[in-house]
Parts: sequence; structure tokens; C-alpha cells
Amino acid sequence: MYIEINFLIEFGLGLCMLIMAALKLISLTLYSNSVIMLSLASGFQLFAEYFLFWGIAVGIVGCVVAVVSSNFVYVCIVSAFLG
Repeated sequence: MYIEINFLIEFGLGLCMLIMAALKLISLTLYSNSVIMLSLASGFQLFAEYFLFWGIAVGIVGCVVAVVSSNFVYVCIVSAFLG
């Protein structure tokens, strides 16, 4: 249940960001160095998520960890700092 909530929140925040960009409330610009860095970070994040979900399925990781892994927020914060 917590994993589904995590995915729904991340989807909702991403959708909100795209809607705000479409309404010109925020501007989304792509720079090649940021895209490369975020792509590598996303690959690493997928690797980490696999083991996180495996740990939850096996029972060695508590459900609270799924809530802590709010990856969308971390990506937005790093993107904001890198401009």
C-alpha cells in the first residue's frame, strides 16, 4: 500500500509541475549537463529502488522506508541547486 501511495504522489507532483510549466507559472529548461547528470542519477535510483522493494517484499525493510524514498523531491531539489 505504501509503495502505491509513493508512486501516486510522485506522479501527481510530476503532473503538477508539467501543468505549471504549460500555464507559464514556472519555466522548464533543459541543459545537456543537467540532463546527463539526472539520467545517471535516475539509473542509480532505479537500481536502489529495486533493492528497496526487494527488501520490503522479503521483510527485512520496514514500510516506512517506502515513504522516505520520495525521490521526486530529491531530484527537484538537486535540479533547483544546479539551475
